Amino acid sequence: MKGKHLWWIAGSLAAILLGLMILYISVYNILEERRTEGADTALKTVQKKAGDVKVVENYTFNSSAPFEILFTTSNDKDMIYYVNKKSGTIADRIDREDFVPREEIVDRWEDSCRNCSFTHIQPAYKDGTPSWEVTFTDQEGRYGLAYFDGETGEEFQRFAFKKNE
Repeated sequence: MKGKHLWWIAGSLAAILLGLMILYISVYNILEERRTEGADTALKTVQKKAGDVKVVENYTFNSSAPFEILFTTSNDKDMIYYVNKKSGTIADRIDREDFVPREEIVDRWEDSCRNCSFTHIQPAYKDGTPSWEVTFTDQEGRYGLAYFDGETGEEFQRFAFKKNE
């Protein structure tokens, strides 16, 4: 009698684990589709203007409008395209050689915020400017965003938000 109960318990646990695994895979796939949903459309927009390009990296940035930021390569040049997802147009483009490297921006940020804790950096398109967005926690425990011009490397905007506790 005890053996039957153990098999039922083991079978129930296995079914629950299988169900959770299927749920996890489904949610992961939905989130991945949402993250990359604009990349294909943005690539088609860029290919209409620039010809045959390949995407090396892509990012999404939300400001006044959502932007898909595509780091591309082709036979001619390596470029960065900023595609407005609402209008389906190229808002801006910049040669990757003219874009300040990620490492240099992190170094500049560290020099300007010595007691801060770095979180993340990603390309952005802020106020019509190809830029970098650095997220961090400052010495007072506030969540912060700093924006650096992508061509000059100069910081042009910084925000700090108090954490809700």
